[in-house]
Amino acid sequence: MTLNNFIPISQWEYGDSSLLTQKYGGVIVSQGYVTSFEAFDISNRNHQTRQKGEDRGHIDDLIGSIEAVGLRRVPTVKYDPISGKFQPLGGHHRLISINKMRSSPSPKRCHEFKDGFPVLVVEFSDKMQEEFFCVEDNNHEPAKTHAKNDV
Repeated sequence: MTLNNFIPISQWEYGDSSLLTQKYGGVIVSQGYVTSFEAFDISNRNHQTRQKGEDRGHIDDLIGSIEAVGLRRVPTVKYDPISGKFQPLGGHHRLISINKMRSSPSPKRCHEFKDGFPVLVVEFSDKMQEEFFCVEDNNHEPAKTHAKNDV
C-alpha cells in the first residue's frame, strides 16, 4: 500500500506502540514520518478517548516534556486510502504539540522534527479491539486524566 505524504524508515530511537498493537490484534503497516500536518484528519477526533478540543495547558506540558526528555512514544495512526489521510488513534495532542514545535521560530524546537511527524501506522480488523487499544495507547506521560464527561 502506498501512503501519501509519508517517508517510511526501518529504525528510529523513539518508543512506539508496536507491542500494544499486537496485544490487541492489530497489524503494523509501517513506521516513519508524515511530512505535513495537513495529511492528518484530526477534525472529528473519532478515536480521542478524552474530552474533545485542544487544552492549551496540556499542549504546553507536552511541548515542555518533549523538549526536556524527547518524544518517548510516537503517535499511532491508521491510514485511510480513500481520503489519503492519517487518522490518529493515539497521540492527538502529541501531533498538535509537534506541529507547534515545527512552526516555532526557535531552531532548537523544530530541529528534531525536520523530517516530519514520527508515527506508527497500524490497522485493526476488530473495531472493539481497536477501541481497547486506543484507551491504553492514550495512557502516556504527561497524561491528561480522563474525566467523568469522557465516560
